[in-house]
Amino acid sequence: MYLSPIQPVVTCVTCLLAATAAIAAPPPSSSAQNSLGHVERSYVQNGMRSIGYYGNWAVYDRKFNISMIPAEHYSHILYSFADVSTETGEVFLNDLHADIGKSYSDDSTSNGNELQGNLQQLYQMKENNRHLKTMLSIGGYTLSPHFVAVLASEAMRANFARTSVDLMSNFGFDGLSIDYENVASPTEASNMVDLLQKIRTEMDSYAKSTNSGPFLFSYAAPAGPINYLKLELSNMDKYLDFWDLMAYDYSGAWDKTANHASNLFFDPKNPTSTPFNTKDAVDYYLTVGNIAPGKINIGLPVYGHAFDGTEGPGTPYRSIGEGYSWEAGIWDYKALPIANCKVVEMPEIGASYCYDANTKYMVTYDTPNIAKQKANWIKENNLGGALFWEVSADKTGDESLVGTVAREFGKLEDSMNHLSYPTSVYALLKNGQAIPIEESTTKYDKWSIDVEITDAEWWLHTRESEEKISNAEEGQNVKESRDGPSAAIVKKNAEHSASGGKFAPTTSQFGVVIAGLGFLLLL
Repeated sequence: MYLSPIQPVVTCVTCLLAATAAIAAPPPSSSAQNSLGHVERSYVQNGMRSIGYYGNWAVYDRKFNISMIPAEHYSHILYSFADVSTETGEVFLNDLHADIGKSYSDDSTSNGNELQGNLQQLYQMKENNRHLKTMLSIGGYTLSPHFVAVLASEAMRANFARTSVDLMSNFGFDGLSIDYENVASPTEASNMVDLLQKIRTEMDSYAKSTNSGPFLFSYAAPAGPINYLKLELSNMDKYLDFWDLMAYDYSGAWDKTANHASNLFFDPKNPTSTPFNTKDAVDYYLTVGNIAPGKINIGLPVYGHAFDGTEGPGTPYRSIGEGYSWEAGIWDYKALPIANCKVVEMPEIGASYCYDANTKYMVTYDTPNIAKQKANWIKENNLGGALFWEVSADKTGDESLVGTVAREFGKLEDSMNHLSYPTSVYALLKNGQAIPIEESTTKYDKWSIDVEITDAEWWLHTRESEEKISNAEEGQNVKESRDGPSAAIVKKNAEHSASGGKFAPTTSQFGVVIAGLGFLLLL
């Protein structure tokens, strides 16, 4: 499928561009017509996807709680990030305080061991917004190195699959997302396919055994050829419901020149300024990967990359400057544009930035007009939707990037979420609320394995309504490193060092508990 630029929908304002990258760009593709092949897990999408990443560290310095998410603008929330053991392949939550320990005013206090934290808040949001699906994202840029040992071991891949589905079902998620950003070899690529197959098998087996509706499975896909050329796209696609294309971080502090960081198209007038572009990446996924357009979601950044001492696009810069929101050189969208920084919008390449001609300071980011253009481009090319990194950085009101895209999309995907988790350790979560089982006495009573979900309403509605950049080797997807998992873990250790070593019990440990309970019931 050939993706052609839509007619410009915004006008330019005077200013300079985001500067250019040190990494040599591949020549722009010719993008011949794509003949889509068979997609084994295809389905008709009920509306456009609007997917937001929520980082569990947002409750700290950012002071952005789950309840602050504008649920009406999203169809899916990716809760980030779970980690994986390099010794066993077990997937576990990486911040017990943020995930299940932090207390909120509306939490239940009837029992000292009730589910709290972000996951309690996320579940309550699902109760109040039945269209909102939540998915547990595993990995991310900071934690991606932990995948290396796991992918190399068949036994650890199997354990990864089992324990990830265990977490999904026990804590009330509607699916999983894999975010491994450094597939480095054909062997790793093949093993990734095997991992996806194992996870999908576990998911489908669980859904069938509990007579529940389907669970969702996605992959955070790179937009840079240095990374996507290594993937077995068509083999991976067999097991995925959708792909989250990380169409951002095209440029940043790792480059020698300042570039556009999330442009839709190649700029023939200034090729150095667009070493990467979203259109070429999508064309590759469609033509080489033979992926259905509706399975691809396009990433939009809710932040900007800064360059100081630059003359404009395609020119060097002195530094990334001193100003930032949470990490040097990175501004939250809600802090943009910087004072005295004039905005320039370039619909001909689907990009925007702000520039201070006096200080020669530039920030490359998406404005609402460019976000609107991208939303139209997504719709006109029959793609699945949009992906946002990350929800805490957005503005409110008419200037919200997510709100702008959601309004442009019109109808958002609204299949119903799961609420009932019959074998969860949290009794009212089993029945549609989140309070724990009184009979559970193990110290790991928050960590159940083999949780059922039977929600006939979810399945019936789904049946009736059927109708996340790894672009630079050294700079790919710096997104969560700003205050990401590593920072959150440090804060967790400082605030809750009493949590102890292992974050979650193993399957065998839980099995002993269940066996003991069963024996007591027989007495």
